Amino acid sequence: MMGADLYVKGLPPHICGGEVSKKAAKAGYFRDCYNDGGLFANIGLSWWQMVSQFKKEGKLDDDGNLKPHFVSDFSKIVEDAFKASKVSKKKEYIEWMEVFRTFIKTAEKVGEGIEFSV
Repeated sequence: MMGADLYVKGLPPHICGGEVSKKAAKAGYFRDCYNDGGLFANIGLSWWQMVSQFKKEGKLDDDGNLKPHFVSDFSKIVEDAFKASKVSKKKEYIEWMEVFRTFIKTAEKVGEGIEFSV
């Protein structure tokens, strides 16, 4: 299944295979699928558009990774979109957002930024 894979820079990418869990997020991995059931698809965001916008705004490093001091900006965009979405009350998406929040906390703690594989 195709999707966006995010890794916390500075941590070994040992979690793979599309696992979406708090365990994976704490280890520095987050995944969202591209299909109609995906988190971003249901909160009105696009991985490609977001990464393109971050690039235009200078928020990515030379390797295309989100710079550490923009992790909170990324989190706010996703949080705001989630709160305004139709799925904000659905258990499946609430749990997915909890995994995302855990991933963001890990990224902020490590302080090395986020690698996007989209």
